[in-house]
Amino acid sequence: SDGFPTDVVESERGFVKDSLEAEINNTRVYAATRLKEIMCRERENFPTLKYLLKEIDSVTPASLMTHYASLISSSPMSVFYIGAESSDSIANKLRLAFCDFGGACTFAFSALKPSKRTEFSFVSEDMPVNQGKLSMGFRTGTCLGVGDYPAAIMLNEILGAESLDCE
Repeated sequence: SDGFPTDVVESERGFVKDSLEAEINNTRVYAATRLKEIMCRERENFPTLKYLLKEIDSVTPASLMTHYASLISSSPMSVFYIGAESSDSIANKLRLAFCDFGGACTFAFSALKPSKRTEFSFVSEDMPVNQGKLSMGFRTGTCLGVGDYPAAIMLNEILGAESLDCE
């Protein structure tokens, strides 16, 4: 087979388009999504809602299969493990499970490193809504277990927000 089944791709395309349009129509979700887009705009290939809606029709069963094979063989993977087993043992199990898909099959267990940026951005978008939404994003430069992490978690709780890592 040179692609996923056409009927499945067409059905999923409709589902994805409906989901993306529903995100745009839900002002709370849209505001949070736009904030992520704005804060991660320097990141190469960060997909925006408008870009995804525009590009979804160009996906074919064959191009989807090609992309899927590429993701499986070359995309970085994040693994979170809590337990008594050694990281070498976990890495060996991951190699056995994923190396059949091709790709580098190297597993490095590195800690996150904090980064800080200090620029300020203000973006306002007009939409026909009954209630406006305010979204604020902060680059704290804090990672799990590093420096002021407890203070960053407290700030997150006080502001009632979600965390985002686009670095």
